[in-house]
Amino acid sequence: MFEDVSGAELAAVVAATAVAELSGEHLVDFLTATSRLIGWAQSRQLDASSPRPRSPPRSATPAPARTASSTSRCSCSRCR
Repeated sequence: MFEDVSGAELAAVVAATAVAELSGEHLVDFLTATSRLIGWAQSRQLDASSPRPRSPPRSATPAPARTASSTSRCSCSRCR
């Protein structure tokens, strides 16, 4: 009953199962299926929360330091 489905389909089957009516081997199968479902959900959560690269990595060489003289004067054509 639970072995042939996975992921979102397994979630639907688990949600629709009348747990109070299960006993013996069927209850064990249900508990195994819920454990599989938890693993699937945690995997999806981990995928969603893992960092994604947003820009190319920076160079290992630091940028040159800015000095007061390089920032105090504008070099555009209007300010010359």
